[in-house]
Amino acid sequence: MADAMKYYGSDKPDTRFEMKFVEITELKGTTFPVFNDAEVVVGICAKGCASYTRKQLDELTEFVRKPQIGAKGLIYVRCENAGYKSSVDKFYDQAALAQWAQKFDAKDGDLLLILSGVKEKTQKALGELGYSWDHNSV
Repeated sequence: MADAMKYYGSDKPDTRFEMKFVEITELKGTTFPVFNDAEVVVGICAKGCASYTRKQLDELTEFVRKPQIGAKGLIYVRCENAGYKSSVDKFYDQAALAQWAQKFDAKDGDLLLILSGVKEKTQKALGELGYSWDHNSV
């Protein structure tokens, strides 16, 4: 059960889509205020989704901010041939974002979706996002 929660945010995960959580707490640095007091920084890699529009990313953010999900926001990183584009560009340089991408085993064209906060709550919120993503309801 501990591994299921750690990697999927659920004790009954749907593993068909292999959207395992990747924890990057040790790479959070100290420059981004949202990460400063976070117990955990964790995310998923959405393969081939770097082309998501700003509107689509805003919809994902609104989804995780719903009261029943409970996240305060969503960080994204687009992995592209020319480098990385993220919602936290003013806090993290290309080298830091490259470290994140490496940890996620992200390739060109992938999209990283990252949450932070209290461990259990954050894992559950990311699990809801992953489940909804897998079932095309986001």
